[in-house]
Amino acid sequence: MTVAPVTLAALVVATLIVALLPIGLYRLLRKRAALDRRDAIVGIAAYTLFATLLERGLYALLLGQPAAVAWLSKPVAFAVSGALIAALFEETGRYLGLRFAAKRYGPSAGGGRGLGYGLGFGGAQAWFAGVVVLAQWTYLAWLANRGALNEQLSTMPPDLALRIQVMLATMSASSISVSVLERVAAFLFQVVLSMWMWRGVQARKRWILPLLIVVHPLIDLPPILYGAGTIPFESMVALYLLLAVGFALGLIKQCRRLAAQAAG
Repeated sequence: MTVAPVTLAALVVATLIVALLPIGLYRLLRKRAALDRRDAIVGIAAYTLFATLLERGLYALLLGQPAAVAWLSKPVAFAVSGALIAALFEETGRYLGLRFAAKRYGPSAGGGRGLGYGLGFGGAQAWFAGVVVLAQWTYLAWLANRGALNEQLSTMPPDLALRIQVMLATMSASSISVSVLERVAAFLFQVVLSMWMWRGVQARKRWILPLLIVVHPLIDLPPILYGAGTIPFESMVALYLLLAVGFALGLIKQCRRLAAQAAG
């Protein structure tokens, strides 16, 4: 099998967009919003620890339980459970990371810490959940066009190898565009949530953590509704677009306010 050149090109472009978005935004806003790179580093570390190591550790435990495996084998149940587990781990990590930054580096006026932290936290998610995945698909598509895919898949279980081949065969520039839209919306969502969380931490509001745990699954709502057959594919794309635009407008408003504070 081979992958259409336009599809391979779309994969390369998608990987670059998702990879460069957090880096470019940080460089653009670093001076304007007086960002501290230490906040971004703490955000990266918090996401890596809680959303990558601890969350995956929980899944490893669940997959060792037959009852849990049977439950997670249902697409809707898996999506809902995944959204709730992600909300619990990511928001706890976000909260503890911001508390650590405030204690270690001292208080920070305004929302600059929340923005810098969010760019690190959301950027880590963009790379782990977006760049790595897209780069893998790019590599597999390149192997397919070189006639070396079967050799690469020969060490995998037959069912998994067949699934990968089917996904490559049905992949298109439009489906890749939806994946990019999803990643961009998720990244912006993470930045906005970090700014909200920082406001709560600054004001010593204990309810901010449970509130954001409840709000967090909002970003997973479109695929859950689509997987349940509640909405068509086009509606899922429209929801992602609305979320991305809404988060972008909110972020622009906050960045302008921070830039004005830094200039004043």
